[in-house]
Formats: sequence, structure tokens, C-alpha cells
Amino acid sequence: IMTDVSQYGCELANIEDIALEKKVGRGAFGDVFVGKYKSEQVAIKQIILGSNKAAEIFQEFQKELRLGSM
Repeated sequence: IMTDVSQYGCELANIEDIALEKKVGRGAFGDVFVGKYKSEQVAIKQIILGSNKAAEIFQEFQKELRLGSM
């Protein structure tokens, strides 16, 4: 679903590099976890796309990427 996240200063992660540790929150479109990415502690947003709002969720996530890259 994501094609070019490099425009936001991001990269697609390999699932093997991600370890969820503890759920710390829940938003309108998914859950937030503390975890590890390549052994570094990070916040991880797990987006739920299995709904009829997938396009809206994707657009909101793109907005978050833009804000995070500023």
C-alpha cells in the first residue's frame, strides 16, 4: 500500500527487524507500542486497515509522516 515513503524521510521496515514490546496507547486508526527496530527502542504505530475506511486511514498516516519529517 505504501509505495514511496522516502519522500517523508522514512524507509519501509522489514517485519523481521521489528519487535513489539508493550502496548502504550490506542488511536482512532490503530495501536501504539514501545518496541525495538534493529535493536533500537522506538514507538511503533500498528495501523488497522481491514475496514471500509482504509483510504482515510492511509491519508491520515501520510499526514503524520509529513509532520514527523519536518
